[in-house]
Amino acid sequence: NQIGYNESEWINCFNVRTPYRNIGTQGGGVNDSTELKQRTWQRLIDGDPFFIHNWRTLCSQWIKDSSDFIVRGDYSRWNKIIQDTFFPIEDSLKTVLGGNWKISNLGDIKQNRGFMFEKDSITLVLDQLSSGESAVVDLVLNHIVIKKEFGDEVIYVIDEPELHVASAVRGNLIGELFRLTPDKGQLWISTHSIEILEKSLELYNKNPSSVAFLDFTGKNFDQEETLSPVEPTYEMRSRVLEHSIGNLKDRLLPEAIIFCEGEQETKRGEYSDEVYYRKIFEGRWPIVDFRSVGGKEDVAKEIDSSTQMTEFVKDKNVQILGLRDRDDLADAETILMDYLERRIRVLPFRTIEHCFVQPDALRKFCEDHQLEPSFLLNEWNRIVEERKKREGKEKDKMKWAIQELHRKVR
Repeated sequence: NQIGYNESEWINCFNVRTPYRNIGTQGGGVNDSTELKQRTWQRLIDGDPFFIHNWRTLCSQWIKDSSDFIVRGDYSRWNKIIQDTFFPIEDSLKTVLGGNWKISNLGDIKQNRGFMFEKDSITLVLDQLSSGESAVVDLVLNHIVIKKEFGDEVIYVIDEPELHVASAVRGNLIGELFRLTPDKGQLWISTHSIEILEKSLELYNKNPSSVAFLDFTGKNFDQEETLSPVEPTYEMRSRVLEHSIGNLKDRLLPEAIIFCEGEQETKRGEYSDEVYYRKIFEGRWPIVDFRSVGGKEDVAKEIDSSTQMTEFVKDKNVQILGLRDRDDLADAETILMDYLERRIRVLPFRTIEHCFVQPDALRKFCEDHQLEPSFLLNEWNRIVEERKKREGKEKDKMKWAIQELHRKVR
């Protein structure tokens, strides 16, 4: 929101963690500058020993804050400082890793020997933690220390936060880092982890304005590229799966598979029904897949043949549904039986194309593209009159009409 910031001021808002994070107790040339831009890395291929610096900073600040109260014997205030300093770290570790975590000892600052912990009454020095536990401690500590030092307006950048962290923990970690990020701050992550994507989708569905997705697919960063937020589509999720688990992604299914009308192979400039449905519902149902299988009879056949995999589908909690055009079907009882017995839904319009030319849809399109409100509606009424004079099947005439309207829009 700081429109007036220049480049150097923007850089001073970033806290960058590279994928080469080193939680070892050795030093690493970390600058003690009070400016955040001097405390971050210029290249993401550099080693990142910020853990030890954050740990020393936290300990030093605690000693500074508490020394006066210890001298005066004000132990109630001293205990409050202990709670404010260390309880947030312990609470975050419990949330992410489970179990009962406590910081039992600050360690030895002179020897760079970091925290000692109690985990479910077992004492552990930092070196005894697993690599995943160490990674969680590192990232949680970083968030808390940077906020204490530099305030709320910080952009936390983490390259591959999933490194060393077990799959079962990754979602918890991102959820906790998201919670720790101040309202005026931002959390930027780059990831190939499906668990982190799923957690991000969960946060997005709760509050779409709080999460944005950037897709680098097809981008050439050897030249200037403009990145804009995208909807979290099923295709994007599938690509992350492919990066994460390769060919195993084909064994994973969406929450629902909906067979619809339309040919999979279409002429140039035409689209199958599955493309329309995915585009319409991608923001609301990002993990539902639409598949064109032919005509309405083919939709029914696909639904029937899916009964052969009923047990597998039930085991994976995947719904199999059908979706067809209304066409000339006017029998409400037949539509109801299709709905109840065959799991086939029927559109309220003759075809999917008819949905696009409803007056409300045309007016909304004009509103979104700064066109005269009645422009498309008037054009459509003119095209409809021409359509009546054409010969052929109604579906073919409708496709012609849609293409005519599309030419007008272009």
